[in-house]
Amino acid sequence: MKTLLRGPVRRGATPLSGWTRLRAAWITCLLAGLMPLAQAHTASTASLTTDRSVDPPALEWQVAWRDLDALLDLDADRDGQLTWAEAQAASDRIAALAAQSFESPGCEAGWQLAGTAVRGELGQAVLRSRAACALPAWAGMRYRFLDGIDPGHRLLLASAQGEARLVRPGDTLDASATAPGGSAAPLAGMALEGLLHILRGADHVIFVLTLVLPLALLTRRDERRAALRRLLAVVSAFTLAHSLTLALATLEVWQPPSAAVEPAIALSIAVAALYNLWLRKTHASLAVAFAFGLLHGFGFAEVLVPLQLPRLELAAALGVFNLGVEAGQLLVVAPAVLVLLALQRRPGLARRVHGAGSAAFAACGLLWFAQRLA
Repeated sequence: MKTLLRGPVRRGATPLSGWTRLRAAWITCLLAGLMPLAQAHTASTASLTTDRSVDPPALEWQVAWRDLDALLDLDADRDGQLTWAEAQAASDRIAALAAQSFESPGCEAGWQLAGTAVRGELGQAVLRSRAACALPAWAGMRYRFLDGIDPGHRLLLASAQGEARLVRPGDTLDASATAPGGSAAPLAGMALEGLLHILRGADHVIFVLTLVLPLALLTRRDERRAALRRLLAVVSAFTLAHSLTLALATLEVWQPPSAAVEPAIALSIAVAALYNLWLRKTHASLAVAFAFGLLHGFGFAEVLVPLQLPRLELAAALGVFNLGVEAGQLLVVAPAVLVLLALQRRPGLARRVHGAGSAAFAACGLLWFAQRLA
């Protein structure tokens, strides 16, 4: 779909055998693979632009062809490319889906497929309509697109009058919740969006856990103090790097294609995990953490880039979103550090956790790498 989609073992402890470690790795990876692999592609976003200078309001909905094809199977000849002719042939089904996506009894809008556009790296269907009711009733519409299917999907609700906000599936398009002037547009929810992006992204969570895993093997007090300082430096390098590339991509200074970024992120997990198995008690070097942080920052940007907010609003949203990302990262690192410090009292178990965990994370990274190249 390329045409329109454009898209020393302690005495009494038994070392973990190679077969047991490998089996644990693939079981863990299988469980991780059951998490939404949609995180491997660009975030699902849509936009609804309204002109409320007329009554009833004029509406324009832009939604990814990729999402429409997943729901409606638009690629009729199944050649892997969605053409405009195939889209037009399914225009009635697309319009019906649009009507179902904006739920308001007595205020149904008649949607029509009007064209195609590109936002970020994804092709977008453009649908236009006039709401069949006045403003108060229209504002109570409930957004149902991908409701119950993709909780990470977001609609950017914007208007010609300079108001905007992010809408989740199941939310209403309540005009009173918009931010006048647009400057606070998505800010109210952007910190939460950043936090959720980390917690929902299995690849980002696993990479951060890979960075802290060597802590389990350090049993001497002096080793622990030095390791905690080094871990802080490593996490700081990772944070600085992903903040840098998040800003570069979001502000469109440099934005490499997600088709290259996503496999590279998966490969970074495998490399970091294998590094753990090779050097064991040593945390990743600052250079390695910084380099991999650069990759992950481009992955974080997938939420903000498609929204195409005005530059000032985008810069503000970027700052708040990044705070949410850091909060999510802290929610992952802090409990992991506490658990690993507790494991240091049981060296045999700590070695098993370190070995099986690192092997599992390496296997997951390689599996995701292969999937994202496919």
